[in-house]
Amino acid sequence: MPKSAALIKRQLELAKVKLAAVESNLNGMVPKKNPNWREANSHCKQLERRLEAHTAQRGSGSADNEEE
Repeated sequence: MPKSAALIKRQLELAKVKLAAVESNLNGMVPKKNPNWREANSHCKQLERRLEAHTAQRGSGSADNEEE
């Protein structure tokens, strides 16, 4: 069963918080060379793609109405 748009949005918010925490601990390092940053960034990107696919599948207007 596919996840709802609201659940994916919540997961994306949490993933972005984790990414921000990892970025704050970089101390001048290049993000792409840090495995923790790459993992957190890829998780954000994956959730963004899922949300886009879910929105496209449902239509542009119905995903917004689902939350209300």
